[in-house]
Amino acid sequence: MDHRDRPVGATDQVNGSVNRPLANRLARLDYGRLFLSLDETLADEIWGEPGAAEALRILVLDRDARLPARFLAAELLARRDPTFPRPNVAPIVAEVLVGALRARLPREANPWYTPPSGPGELGERLVGLGDVARTALVAALGDDAPLAYGGSREATLAEPYGFRVKDVAAALLAAIDGRPAPASPDPRQRDAEIEAIGG
Repeated sequence: MDHRDRPVGATDQVNGSVNRPLANRLARLDYGRLFLSLDETLADEIWGEPGAAEALRILVLDRDARLPARFLAAELLARRDPTFPRPNVAPIVAEVLVGALRARLPREANPWYTPPSGPGELGERLVGLGDVARTALVAALGDDAPLAYGGSREATLAEPYGFRVKDVAAALLAAIDGRPAPASPDPRQRDAEIEAIGG
């Protein structure tokens, strides 16, 4: 049985089997360099290493590993392995992704959600996990950390909203539920809606 099929509990950890050179390498990289460049040589190189897929899956599950490495491992798997994540690991993947959002990884929030446009690629990834992402997203509804946006057009559109982590969490929860996201440019009005979402 490999790590794709092993049941994963709330406190499950993978000890002693993580590929530390791979983890260290990913921790030194960033999302933009791996995924926003037209040149995929670096991602191809990592994926092409013997046993890379299994090593990346183990790294995602390792709660002792650094979050940036786990986040990039999860994203590389999502882009290269159509079976990832399997249902047994999806809640941990949701924790990793929301953890990355709260840590402001990547530095610019466009891949998560850009108001008023909607979810980006990472946001869609979380929405695609459905209800298993709910617990992690609800926990982020109290996170007031401000977000930055890149790109002249996207940044210009997003700036008046002053989006925070909790705004993205609320918008992604709304997308999971199939309802409109809190969309007011006034953060005080959005906060009232977010408080109702958090229950």
